[in-house]
Amino acid sequence: MNLTIATIGNPNSGKTTLFNALTGSHQRVGNWSGVTVDKKTGTFKLHNGQVVTLIDLPGIYNLDQDALGGSIDERIAFDYVMQNMPDIIINVIDASCLERSLYLTLQLRELGLPVVAVLNKLDVAKKKKLCIDTKRLARELGCPLFMLSAHDKVGVSNLIKELQSVHLQLEKRVALRLNYGDELEGVISALEKQFDPSTLGLRALAIKVLEKDSSLNRYFTKDKQRRVTELLFDIKVDVDLQIAETRYSFIYQITQKSVRIEGHLGRSITEKIDAFTLHKYIGIPFFLLVMYLMFMFSINIGSAFIDFFDLFSGAVFVDGFALILGAMSVPDWLINILAFGMGNGIQTVLTFIPVIACLYLFLSILESSGYLARAAFVIDRFMQWLGLPGKSFVPMIIGFGCTVPAVMAARTLEKERERLLTVVMSPFMSCGARLPVYALFASAFFPDNGQNIVFLLYFIGISVAVLTGFVLSRTVLPGKSENMFLELPDYEFPTLKSTLIKTWHKLKGFLLGAGKIIVLVVTLLNVLNSIGLDGSFGHQDSQDSVLSQGAKWVTPILSPLGVKADNWPATVGIITGLFAKEAVVGTLNNLYSTPSIPEETSFSLLDKFNEALQTIPENLFGISMGDPLGLNVGDIANLDIAATEQGVDLSIYKNIQKAFVSQEAAFAYLLFILLYAPCAAAMGAIVREVGGTWAKFIALWTTLSAYIVATLYYQIATFMQQPKISVIYITLSIFIMFSVLFLLKRRGNVLQQKVHL
Repeated sequence: MNLTIATIGNPNSGKTTLFNALTGSHQRVGNWSGVTVDKKTGTFKLHNGQVVTLIDLPGIYNLDQDALGGSIDERIAFDYVMQNMPDIIINVIDASCLERSLYLTLQLRELGLPVVAVLNKLDVAKKKKLCIDTKRLARELGCPLFMLSAHDKVGVSNLIKELQSVHLQLEKRVALRLNYGDELEGVISALEKQFDPSTLGLRALAIKVLEKDSSLNRYFTKDKQRRVTELLFDIKVDVDLQIAETRYSFIYQITQKSVRIEGHLGRSITEKIDAFTLHKYIGIPFFLLVMYLMFMFSINIGSAFIDFFDLFSGAVFVDGFALILGAMSVPDWLINILAFGMGNGIQTVLTFIPVIACLYLFLSILESSGYLARAAFVIDRFMQWLGLPGKSFVPMIIGFGCTVPAVMAARTLEKERERLLTVVMSPFMSCGARLPVYALFASAFFPDNGQNIVFLLYFIGISVAVLTGFVLSRTVLPGKSENMFLELPDYEFPTLKSTLIKTWHKLKGFLLGAGKIIVLVVTLLNVLNSIGLDGSFGHQDSQDSVLSQGAKWVTPILSPLGVKADNWPATVGIITGLFAKEAVVGTLNNLYSTPSIPEETSFSLLDKFNEALQTIPENLFGISMGDPLGLNVGDIANLDIAATEQGVDLSIYKNIQKAFVSQEAAFAYLLFILLYAPCAAAMGAIVREVGGTWAKFIALWTTLSAYIVATLYYQIATFMQQPKISVIYITLSIFIMFSVLFLLKRRGNVLQQKVHL
């Protein structure tokens, strides 16, 4: 018979490290039902060949659930251990912080669950001169207890060996029973009678009812709920204080008996480093240095490999696949769907691998080393002004490189409200893929001050993000970030294996989660971009495609922001930007430049691979240490040089100047590009992280914001040309804006009423 084992423990206790050591590469990552918190499962074998399914529960300090939408990790952990009843629960305990860690252990033991305590981080405990009497501690806790360091292969192997016999031992377990005082003991006994007698852990559940855990209401009928309310109403003592005092007193007593300090305890290395990294004046500059290094590594160095993935995956999944299908006499329409549709979608997903992998690798190193928690602490005061915790800063800044990893990084936030708010704000941080569009228009319309125009666009994006946070935090996402209470773990040297495993599983989660949605959306848009109204294929980025014809119909809607009816290529650029912002410049180049006869070249996969490979050293040597976000638009004053740098035809500048009648129209178009809906890759990540409903809201909110901002700018800038029409458009824009705010506020009031019921 197979065994099911769950690992549970405090954050930074080494729980996930032990999980990785036990399962190795035999893992899969999904989401817990109904939420977007990672669910990690894996398998390993005992020495007798018995297969074990291992579940890694979220890191928590206790099993107390916040009824007002706090961290959902406690609810996940409590529901799992109570409803799924694993054969063994491995409670990973940080041996260097024993008193704090044992609070969760007591709760598990009071529930009568099959607990095996594992004291981890013995190396850290020894550095703190701690000597632990494990036999005495195991006897006091009433459960099996083992000591190991999760990085030690021998210790992990010994644990696997012991798990074979400990399962039978746990069948005779008895729940831990603490005395909470005469008054509470009487109420606890009365509350136990309100449950079904067969319910597991009756006494512990009664204690949780005392703590006003509303999730337990499902156990009671309406009559019993009234009786429970009466029992709670008659209590005269402070319940939370009494329960906490009883538990911590018990923990203090057993640690006094089981733990002693040997020798003189000096100032630890962690304290010495913190004196520098958390210094009042040095802390923030050091934090900015770390952020600089992260961007240099993830965006600049990661981006150096994008061309390789782009060119080679395009050769394999698009061009090469199309040739193979053609040789097999597959119909053209199917080739367009499979190669130029799905193949293009796969190519789009693969081009994100370098940046996302580099980002997750750097974040994994920061997390494992112990600095990531300190970074959140340092920047917390600034982020509190936005109603967000310090941890939100990293995803927001990452958004300047790419929205996809920014959205994925938001899952480091514990509270759902903060996670949602960060995800909604992230798309307004102008990603690097929009920069080529800015550079193109800067060359054509603003050759003398292009860098200032780009800076202004980035500033506007940040401003709209802040405004979005301000609005949502006072409507549909009310509340404020609580004062920062963070555990600062000891500094450690990250191990290569653990870091690579963390990075790989996060990357795999993106590829298998958001990647599926990206491929689907890109396939659909590419088919629409290729097929003509007559049903024929091969009309990519031409006026004969269904996409272009649809754009001609949509273009009049954009007239308030300066896009004329005959400027339909601008609309096509917006639409193609929905599946990849990188595609906007390519689309505009094809539609605005003077047509030329392409040179026919023979296909060679080896040549394509060599061409892709050559881009890596070229891009690495072209990295600018002074531009970690890659914001340099290049030489835009000289159109010949600009065309070469931007990879466009020289004729595009003259044609685009004719299409956009003024600088005001061009800048309004850039505002729309800056603010409108994220690309398919980002939307895929958003759906994975916050669900379809919020993804739809984000798409609508960003696009509506883009339309209103661009329209207001253009109509105000050209007010004297047609004042009557401008007044109408400005009035309508303001009316729509306030109507949306009213609806959001109304919806927020409804949600708040539901919370208080």
